[in-house]
Amino acid sequence: MEATCCLLLDAIQEPVEASFQAEPGTGKPYMSYMSKYRNTVRLITLIHDQNVGEVNWKDGVKEIKYFVDDGDFEIMKNGLKTNARVLFAAGAKQLFIPTSHKLTIDSEDQIDAVIEGLDNEPARYRYTSFHPQGTCRMGADPKSTVVSPTGETHEVKNLYIVDASLLPTSIGYNPSETVYALAHYISDQINRAHT
Repeated sequence: MEATCCLLLDAIQEPVEASFQAEPGTGKPYMSYMSKYRNTVRLITLIHDQNVGEVNWKDGVKEIKYFVDDGDFEIMKNGLKTNARVLFAAGAKQLFIPTSHKLTIDSEDQIDAVIEGLDNEPARYRYTSFHPQGTCRMGADPKSTVVSPTGETHEVKNLYIVDASLLPTSIGYNPSETVYALAHYISDQINRAHT
């Protein structure tokens, strides 16, 4: 399956704790990895995922259902390949792939074989969602949305939600500016309702 849609590459600076996603091992392998940490960079691939997940309450416990569909997985693989090529072009010597087992790419000619060897399996990859979106959709219909067009929840009066969960779906990019605009809009709605 060819996947070429909806891919954004981004470099991020992050805390040392994020290095745990590289799975360098423990003991000496980990100390060796960390001794070179200042020479590392992490590229991420942002996608506009097409998956539909659910967050439910079952017997008083939160239940999260989310599986990566095959089309999104192919887009992520294309992102990994592109990131790998960028990093090797910049002088990288070794790349750690964020899998549940140690997986590295040691040269540019290994990229396609290693990445194409990845299968879409639950709990195999270290996915991170920096900006969860779409879990508390905004709209007029209480049967299909969580909050009204003013940001107030349908079920609890005077409880407002002002974050990226109001978006109808993932937007495939950092939603901060959209959330700022929503916060401004909803704060106006709160002021109108309470003055």
